[in-house]
Amino acid sequence: MAFRSKQPTGIEQWVKRNSGELVLLGIPEVIVQDCSRLRRAVAEGEDPQSGWYYGWIKPIDIERLLTLLKEVPEFRDSYLLQNLERTGDAD
Repeated sequence: MAFRSKQPTGIEQWVKRNSGELVLLGIPEVIVQDCSRLRRAVAEGEDPQSGWYYGWIKPIDIERLLTLLKEVPEFRDSYLLQNLERTGDAD
């Protein structure tokens, strides 16, 4: 019996490529390591399990994080992006 290895989805490939930078920009590694958890955190702007929320993002990192997250179509209308854009505009 042959087993097929599951091919990573586009977002999984994107997370793998950008995981280090996402962590450096303020998203905890525990969130970045789990693609479905990252999706929820971006969609909701928080991760209840870790207590993380978008307010942890340093103002200096907002622009780069926005640029990075906008590469993923499903993130473009997320709560996190909307709030980071408002926060970035206020600076």
